Amino acid sequence: MNKKLLCSFWILLVTLSVSAQKLAVEAKVDSSAIKIGAQLNLVLKTKVPKKFKVIFPEANQFGAFEVLESYPTDTIKKSDAYELVKRYGLTKFDSGKYVVPRLSVIINDQVHFSDSISVTVADVVVDTLKQKMYDIRPIIDAEKSFSWQWLWWLLVPVTLGLFYYLFKKYRSIANKEEVEEHFATPIEKAVTLLSRLEEKELWQKGAVKDYYIELTEITRTYLEEALRVHAMESTTSELIEELRTQIVDKKMSVSAEVMHHLEKVLKNADLVKFAKSKPLDFEITSDRNQIEKIITTINQAIPEEVVVTPEQQQQTEKQKKKITKKQWIGIAIASLILVYAGMGYLVFDKGLGFMSEIFGGKSAKSVLEGEWYLSEYGNPSLKLTAPDVLTRTSKSKSTFTYGDLSENLYILVDTRPTTEKVDLELELNKALKRIESKGAHSILVDQDDYQTTEGFTGKKAFGSFSMPIAIGEEEYKRVRYEMLLFAQEGAVQQVMVVYRDQDEYAEKVKQKIINSVELKKVH
Repeated sequence: MNKKLLCSFWILLVTLSVSAQKLAVEAKVDSSAIKIGAQLNLVLKTKVPKKFKVIFPEANQFGAFEVLESYPTDTIKKSDAYELVKRYGLTKFDSGKYVVPRLSVIINDQVHFSDSISVTVADVVVDTLKQKMYDIRPIIDAEKSFSWQWLWWLLVPVTLGLFYYLFKKYRSIANKEEVEEHFATPIEKAVTLLSRLEEKELWQKGAVKDYYIELTEITRTYLEEALRVHAMESTTSELIEELRTQIVDKKMSVSAEVMHHLEKVLKNADLVKFAKSKPLDFEITSDRNQIEKIITTINQAIPEEVVVTPEQQQQTEKQKKKITKKQWIGIAIASLILVYAGMGYLVFDKGLGFMSEIFGGKSAKSVLEGEWYLSEYGNPSLKLTAPDVLTRTSKSKSTFTYGDLSENLYILVDTRPTTEKVDLELELNKALKRIESKGAHSILVDQDDYQTTEGFTGKKAFGSFSMPIAIGEEEYKRVRYEMLLFAQEGAVQQVMVVYRDQDEYAEKVKQKIINSVELKKVH
């Protein structure tokens, strides 16, 4: 019993000893002075017992320094413990004396801090005696090239829709021509098609409108082919009037009752097609039977010999020489196939990235790797780096923008003087309301205090919201945003970046813009 108590006491003593030991986090840099833009190597080191969980900090910014790269953690085994070494590459693009702040390292859910380190960033020396100096050039308006991107986006659905329409039309004409080749006379064709229509059982399946469309098409086609009237493009009233004229001119023995029944069936069909009328089953059957009787009666009344005039003969010869509608449609389909084959070659030769830039604008990666511009905006002055010079909006002299909220990247800078006391919380709510007024909804907001390298303090808001993919569209996309707000004496300044969600390059573009923000103190 005494041995067990002694053993338990010894285990408790060892546990308390391990828990009480101070786990130090050592921080060091490879140089206490670097040139502007050069890389500074930071090393965090700690020694822990086995099975201890260690989490090193991960961020885009350590104090005033930008994190260029976070290297994998090195693990060195030393007897009953491990030495963990974490390396970072840092840089700074402004000269001065800065401090790498105390960094938190989490060891077994306990936070431990490293020491802060002072680093001097030296400016690049310029020999003004050898280098000729020039006056600062005035600001000029840059010509904005017209963007054809929306035309590319329009081209895709239009060409696909046209291809589908032409293909259906081609098939329809081809089928029509095939049918025409099998029938010797218009009446034979009409009677056969009426029989086939019944076999489809359209109205029995609820497709009453489709049934009447096909029924009237068979009837009008017969009348046009047999009597050479303008049946397909005429209204019901116009067709009946023309038929009555033809009956008189050709001295056909067709009674007024037959014409009355034909007019009634065609008008019933118009009501079904355009007024959504729903006839009863016996009415549908009656209309079909009436049509067959009518065309049979008309066919029997047609004179056996039809004299073809010289003008009609000449017109027929001209029609034979023309390219048929079917041939034109075939040419159009072949052209579309060639266009898309060319696009497929471009994808194969230059990759999907090339095509995505044509149809969707520049990717975040190409923006990040492209040319950037440092510009100054408003009064009091605010500087930032962006993929292009921001444009002053027509509604406000103090607001400058790049892109649009519906695009992949949107930048807003608003810097204006004010005589009122500035409440940054109120300014944030106003800014969010403005986003909401442009169609955004489901806005998520996180906020924190923010400090620039020049010592200006303000507020940072960040999060996400849903935005229509285009004006008037009901389809939405999720985007992210980050906003900086500053209040100087008699002035309020805002920077906002809206960018694509779940895009690592878009995140880097945003960070590059935010990190470049510089404020000028109001005197």
